[in-house]
Amino acid sequence: MTMRVKWIALRFITLLLAFDLLLAFSVSESKRPSFFRTVTGWLDEEHIAWQQLTEKVFPRDITVRNPILKVTTPSTLYYLHILQSPTSANGCLSPTCTRDMTNYVQYLNAQSELTIEQQSAAAQDIATATKVSIIHLHEDVWYSKTDIVQCRLRTRLGVGSYRRIYARKTKAKRIDAGTAIPFLQKHHLWSATKARYYYGLFLPSKGNSGDNREGDEELVAVATFSTKRKILRGTRVTRSHELIRFCSRADGVVIGGITKLIRTFIKEQEPVDDIVTVVDRDWGPGDGWHAIGFETIHVSAPLFMVVKDGIRRHLVGAGIKNKDVQSSGSKSNEISTGRPGIDEHVLEELASLTTHEEALHCLEQNEYYPVYDAGVERLVMALSDTQGSAASSDETSMEDSEWQAEFVPATYAATYRTHNSGISAILGHVMAHTASSLYGRYLSELLTEGATVNDSDKAKADVDAWKATGGVGKSETLVYKAQSSLDPHALVEVKERLGGWCTLGIVGGSTKSIRHGNFKMVEVEGGRCIDSSVMAYEYLRSMAAMALVGLEYRQAHPDDDSVNANLSCLYLGYGAGSLSRFMANLIPNSKHVAIELDEGVVSAAHQCRLLEHSLSSDSEPIELLVGDALHYHRSANRDPFDIVFVDIFDDENILPKEFYSAEYLDNVVYQNYLDGRSDGMVVHNFHTNGKARSAQLADAIKSYRSVFSTTLTVESVDSRHTGGNTILLATNNRRLDASSETLSWRLAGMMAQQCSGVNFDVVARTTHKLWLS
Repeated sequence: MTMRVKWIALRFITLLLAFDLLLAFSVSESKRPSFFRTVTGWLDEEHIAWQQLTEKVFPRDITVRNPILKVTTPSTLYYLHILQSPTSANGCLSPTCTRDMTNYVQYLNAQSELTIEQQSAAAQDIATATKVSIIHLHEDVWYSKTDIVQCRLRTRLGVGSYRRIYARKTKAKRIDAGTAIPFLQKHHLWSATKARYYYGLFLPSKGNSGDNREGDEELVAVATFSTKRKILRGTRVTRSHELIRFCSRADGVVIGGITKLIRTFIKEQEPVDDIVTVVDRDWGPGDGWHAIGFETIHVSAPLFMVVKDGIRRHLVGAGIKNKDVQSSGSKSNEISTGRPGIDEHVLEELASLTTHEEALHCLEQNEYYPVYDAGVERLVMALSDTQGSAASSDETSMEDSEWQAEFVPATYAATYRTHNSGISAILGHVMAHTASSLYGRYLSELLTEGATVNDSDKAKADVDAWKATGGVGKSETLVYKAQSSLDPHALVEVKERLGGWCTLGIVGGSTKSIRHGNFKMVEVEGGRCIDSSVMAYEYLRSMAAMALVGLEYRQAHPDDDSVNANLSCLYLGYGAGSLSRFMANLIPNSKHVAIELDEGVVSAAHQCRLLEHSLSSDSEPIELLVGDALHYHRSANRDPFDIVFVDIFDDENILPKEFYSAEYLDNVVYQNYLDGRSDGMVVHNFHTNGKARSAQLADAIKSYRSVFSTTLTVESVDSRHTGGNTILLATNNRRLDASSETLSWRLAGMMAQQCSGVNFDVVARTTHKLWLS
């Protein structure tokens, strides 16, 4: 055989082998099971009963295209959302799909009674399970973290072979990074990251197998914490740490483990005022953390990422590398730095684009396809047994300005940031989807540093007109005066300024001058009367707004056995009566009782007709009683109150501490005034200028939290860092869940604005620096 013939034969054989390999690869790819079959096959191997969801559970505005599996446990119905990695633009989901699904499941769990539209499949599911939970299973995560994902599913579903370890049998102690990092890299879905403090739970070995040991003990759980930071939360200064990572062994669960680790950390690192952490909502919302004392304060928008060749790649955040991270060369006790990113030339092309359509098309052309998480949930644990507030620590000798310079405001970014214009355009597109989604409202909307107030022209004009009557050379006419019963050297005076604006206050005596409030007289047929719809003081508008939203909020879960036929309100502190007149005029057939300590104020109210709240002469007047509000008790023949307004201060403008003691709030306010009804509420005004008043507010919030399940505060929109008003609302109606639909605080504000018809912005006033305590 000639050399040429041999060469041709060899070439032919090589081509045949290559063709066979290509054919084999194609056949194996075509026979590779879909992700759906992979998951269901694993469930079958684990003997986990499942059903594919065929009925429509989620509302029409949430487009669900991927299969959902139902797995029922004795306590929970699980939805497993099977998310195959997209390989084309058609396979990509809406940015808020998984987030909306998680929020809707939260909504279902919060509902005590479903509406007719939500009954059927959803009602049947809830009827057969204590609660509903959803897990979004992404294909790329499944294959990159197979062991961890499968172990987490076993422990969540309570099936298969996994260890149950009780924390009481373990010992908690501080460990070093060399011990903690390998454990986290092996057992945590997010791997390890740098931290200041590392703590572990150790179980006596007793022959148990395990590669994480210290002496004769086995490491079964790890928690890591950040350094201490001073955080300004609303008006409170807190010494805050972040719980960065926590996990137990992937093949087990440590019951009570996180509680024991946190308790040990607090004891060794005291003083600690609060601890914050984040939860991966792809595995469900952070409701389970609420049971151990955490509260949700923020839910982020979905994070935009891309998938290519089965690998998830990141476009925003720290530690992104433009090449896949290879971990083979790293040591076990070193943190793997860098996350997979996209090619450099694609980044350069994206930087030249300005619209999300162009940017998404660029990614598609390079075979990068979008995936989104369900957002992360940020939670905080406010410690009730803290050793005093930060404002009362040994640093109190510092001036206010020095303190403020050290504070870090508790704010949460509305979106992720990047200097790449194309990526930024996509992030803006995701944010627009989130903002317009009915089930995608998130708490960062409520935790705004400043509110845009959209008052009507009439509401603005009232404030401007009132302010115009003050200042040097103001003209006043004395309308009425009476002796103050609180000070023999003081008088209660009612004076009228230009435009019908009147003031009621105390003049002389030890207090020199205190203005209780103002009101506006208007001309009507047959004489003059007070325009009850006018409230020029900002804090009163905020108090009224909080009450109106609170009433709208409780409409989602009314208690027909306890709600009064006619709304009844109690006012501890009368002032000039503006708030009581406003509420009485706004809500027909409502009843209003006010308690005032100064007999001179009561006399002025009667003589100047301040108790008449409506232009209609047949309206029932406000009932004003003389006495110490602290000792007022509702008689047995009087209906319980729906709302208790508290606006009381002493001669030094300080709230007497008796009015916010836990005993008073429980025995008097809750049990007597509200008759122990869960749907009753308290709206309380606090002054917050200075350390003493800020510390007082913090103490009051602790007392309210010990009596009421929901306590929240907002700042009046005219408050400044030098001082202002904080309005507190407390109720036992339900635990506030601002990320759900019907219970959304913002949505309730919109409804209150629409139903009440008030001319000032209710939503802005009830979400301005909102704090869920």
